[in-house]
Amino acid sequence: MEAMWESAWRLPAAWAMALLGLWLIGVGIRLAWHSLWTPNPDARTMWSLMHGIRRVTQGLALFGIGLGWAMQWPVAVAAGVLFGFEESIETGIAGWALRRDVPAIPGCKEDHDGQPATP
Repeated sequence: MEAMWESAWRLPAAWAMALLGLWLIGVGIRLAWHSLWTPNPDARTMWSLMHGIRRVTQGLALFGIGLGWAMQWPVAVAAGVLFGFEESIETGIAGWALRRDVPAIPGCKEDHDGQPATP
């Protein structure tokens, strides 16, 4: 761990991680923004909103980890890891609950009762 923390190649890798985090934040904001302004919101648009929020939180976590690694702030790295882990679990559970109600979401393989969705 000490080698990763003090190595000469840590800066390019840390800034690449931070830039990936910023990109995920942008993707998540775009997804959430489109979901907020749909004319007839339903469970599908709420699932898309949750998906956007998940991307934003993952991007914030990666940005915090990358910035903490570049600036050698161990608290920022730990906070990014904990925040990313907890929010991924929380939004995953909420997304699963929304997908159960809408079998027409692309990629949803089960109906609300656990049976395979009928085409």
